[in-house]
Amino acid sequence: MLYASDSLALAVLEAIVHLAPPATLGDYLCFSLDVPTSQIEQFGDEIPPLPDTQTLGSTFLDSRRMIGLEVPSVLLTEGRNAVLNPAHSLWGDVVVSPAKPLTEDARLSALRFHPSVG
Repeated sequence: MLYASDSLALAVLEAIVHLAPPATLGDYLCFSLDVPTSQIEQFGDEIPPLPDTQTLGSTFLDSRRMIGLEVPSVLLTEGRNAVLNPAHSLWGDVVVSPAKPLTEDARLSALRFHPSVG
């Protein structure tokens, strides 16, 4: 399974909320994916409770009916995330850009490691 976002900014925000110190964004690479829109299933704008979202994602991945399932972001309701299935038979149609390193401004690190700093 691959978890993606509709923008680099949202992907970074999603990563930050899951990073545990001492991990930093510098430990990650970023890349873009071009997935055929016919292979992305759209989930509505309603966000189900957490256990239901986990079941939804697992059921989708097991079905292999499409490459990706697009869902609303919990962190930013205007953003969208996608669960992608690299095991799908059409994964070869996905275009992946070269990976680039992420960099993190020291002010962002300070907020994460020392929340009282601002």
